[in-house]
Amino acid sequence: MKIIFGTRGSALALAQTEQIMALFSALHPAVEAEMKIIKTSGDRDQHSSLSSLGGWGAFTRELEKELIAGTIDAAVHSLKDLPTEQPEPLTIVAVAARAPVEDVLLTNEDFTLDTLPSGSEVGTSSLRREVQLRRFRPDLCIKDIRGNVQTRIDKLRRHEYDAILLARAGLSRLALLQEKGLYIIPVTMMIPAPGQGAIAIEIRKSDNLLRDLLLPLNDEQTAACVQFERSALRSFGGGCRSPLAIHAAPHASGLEFQSFVAESRNRYFFFHKALSSWNTVTEEGDALGQMLQSVSVRTESAHKTPEDALSDKKILVTRAHHQSKPFCDILRTHGAEVLELPFISIQGVAFEKPSLKDSWLIFTSANAVHHFVNPEGTDPASCRFERDLLIGAIGTGTAEALSEYGVTTPYIPQKGTAKVFANELTAKKKMSGITKAVIPCGDKALPELSELLVHQGWTVETPVCYRTVIARLTEGEKQAIINFRPDVITTFSPTAVESMMQNGIPENLQKVQCAPLYASIGPTTTQELQRRNCTPVLESFLQSGTGLCDALCAYYEGLH
Repeated sequence: MKIIFGTRGSALALAQTEQIMALFSALHPAVEAEMKIIKTSGDRDQHSSLSSLGGWGAFTRELEKELIAGTIDAAVHSLKDLPTEQPEPLTIVAVAARAPVEDVLLTNEDFTLDTLPSGSEVGTSSLRREVQLRRFRPDLCIKDIRGNVQTRIDKLRRHEYDAILLARAGLSRLALLQEKGLYIIPVTMMIPAPGQGAIAIEIRKSDNLLRDLLLPLNDEQTAACVQFERSALRSFGGGCRSPLAIHAAPHASGLEFQSFVAESRNRYFFFHKALSSWNTVTEEGDALGQMLQSVSVRTESAHKTPEDALSDKKILVTRAHHQSKPFCDILRTHGAEVLELPFISIQGVAFEKPSLKDSWLIFTSANAVHHFVNPEGTDPASCRFERDLLIGAIGTGTAEALSEYGVTTPYIPQKGTAKVFANELTAKKKMSGITKAVIPCGDKALPELSELLVHQGWTVETPVCYRTVIARLTEGEKQAIINFRPDVITTFSPTAVESMMQNGIPENLQKVQCAPLYASIGPTTTQELQRRNCTPVLESFLQSGTGLCDALCAYYEGLH
């Protein structure tokens, strides 16, 4: 008896098929296994975009045609390339144990996702990778790239790109994990594609004998996890060029999934993570895909947000009291019912002002501006900066605070993240020659920006000019939140999330079956919400109170 395994001719496809054939032969040494290489439309045309080649299925159609025709007995696929619906005569009989699922960044200079210079050209043909990369690094230039793994690496080494994004699983199977400049991106930063890292074996439904021979190659937990992911993708729609990202993994009580999608007009990102039962992976995957589709797709008419977009929505605002009023006012303008209850307070502390000569003065929050420039709380008109001082500000709220002290044109990065700011400042360092940065901050400020700048050759001083105090809510305040039953809890810092957890707010709301949406001001706050298993999370693209309000309006208007 002889079994013919069909495969694409790329080095990765051959490595995957050889892996499956070796497993098969170990189980059935008396059965001859033969490989047949089939060229797909995606292999023949290495220049056109995948969408112009018919999108999903560009790497699988020809294999399925030969399988139906009977010229091969089984087709071996990278599961993420395989459409969620098989032709009627065919079925997936087995999914092998999964390889590592992470994406990797490959560069010529040992850069990480944090340190890749602003303006670097990054090659990827994946919309999912592009959207998630832009969330952290909108200052990078994304370019389409085609070709197999080695072809893409060769293009990088010829400096046609500054960096490329690839799947760790493919590099592992090709023994290329020792490549220079390889950085593994954590799943918490870039969630994989449905089916990523898995190999599928497809056969004819009528071939019962072959099904029995191949079933032992099926890894049940991997198969269940990818079934969940692919069920979500099928109900979401859009195929392998979808911005959807889902990863499911075994958990003590079933499978645990995390998912991501970007709103079609880039006003917000949406995250959801939860547990699913092994017995209902298809149904729960379908439900997840429908939910993610409903929050991501926005029509032209939805782009113009009506004033009552937040009508009947109850929103808990946890920001420090002196900062919450403008945000609450704009929420009420759009029809929201608002409960103001600060989870943190800001208190000034004594500090020694450093020399600002030949320095960048960088502010990451409005609190830092006020407590550094005007620690006594006097008339802002009496507090002014030296002329020609280089000043940077993360976020429009920080820039607005600076304007009170006569600074109308601070340098503002493309996106208010430490990664973007550090790399944009380093590019400016080359032009100005200034290598010192002063970053006033609070006692709980994250060190990411200063650490990135130090790594890139800066001298950094971080005078602590205020402290953030976690509020201890009274029983009456906790009960007020329960009675309010918020649809949304807004969070503006990781410390506010910490306060929310210490005060037991999610637990109390869960007891009364209230499941709010957590609205986040940016990636660091989102990361803390996810770490605390607060879900779902809506993250504003623009890191400001106005941006967060716009994101909420777009979210709820689209659901109507």
